[in-house]
Amino acid sequence: MKKEKKKFQFQLKHFIVIIVIILYLILCYFAFRSNKTPEEQKNPIYFVLNANHKFTYLDGKIENISDKDWNHVFGTQKFYTYTDGNYLGKYSLLQYNTQIRAYDDANDPVNIPGSFFAYAYDKKIDTVNTSYVAYDENIGAALEYLVEGSTVVIPPTEQLTMLQKILVDLDGDQVDEVVYAINSLGSEYNHQKFSFLCYEDDGEVYRLVSSIGSKKDSNIMHYYSIAQIMDLDGDNKKELIVRDIQYGTAAVERYKIYKQKNDDYQLITSES
Repeated sequence: MKKEKKKFQFQLKHFIVIIVIILYLILCYFAFRSNKTPEEQKNPIYFVLNANHKFTYLDGKIENISDKDWNHVFGTQKFYTYTDGNYLGKYSLLQYNTQIRAYDDANDPVNIPGSFFAYAYDKKIDTVNTSYVAYDENIGAALEYLVEGSTVVIPPTEQLTMLQKILVDLDGDQVDEVVYAINSLGSEYNHQKFSFLCYEDDGEVYRLVSSIGSKKDSNIMHYYSIAQIMDLDGDNKKELIVRDIQYGTAAVERYKIYKQKNDDYQLITSES
């Protein structure tokens, strides 16, 4: 009987050790997980670009929500608000018919000229200045590279429109890349039209997306520009929020998000 009791105690001791090890491993697992709380991970980013383009971003997807839900968002959230990519402040937003209006803490209206952009999130995310710029030799050099070997002829500079040259660290290496948007609507005497979105990294130009057409045809033409560049996923790499204006029988505006994958940018989600 004594031997059996000793054997039982021996097995119980090892069982307790195993349980302690399992509990330790479980604690280590949770300790080394992301320091974001589940609530933070599930919160979407609410974007407002104008009355017709409001959407949420979560887990790599753009989603549209109902007007009822937006009324709740506007009533409970304050938005980091920008004009032409320049930060104005954190304001309450309301929608009146086809207009988005901003109000400060005193409930006074805020004048927002230029290109509007706002988002609501539990923390501020770094953004860039997205203002259009004048043509310069850097834009010209990028355009020469983009049209090399094609039938596209570089037009006079006055026909180049919606030009952007944005210096931004895209990949978190502490060195700025340059993102370019270069568009031409053509003219009465020059029927070609084009749109290029590209970026320059260490002297190399990489095309992101482009569209080439002619005023003589009726094919859909896309004009691309940058609405904003932000690290939406917290991975120290910035996503591109791209404005895509499509001209066919009518003009249609959509927003798309491109993300770095395998050392290149790929479309991950788009407005429906």
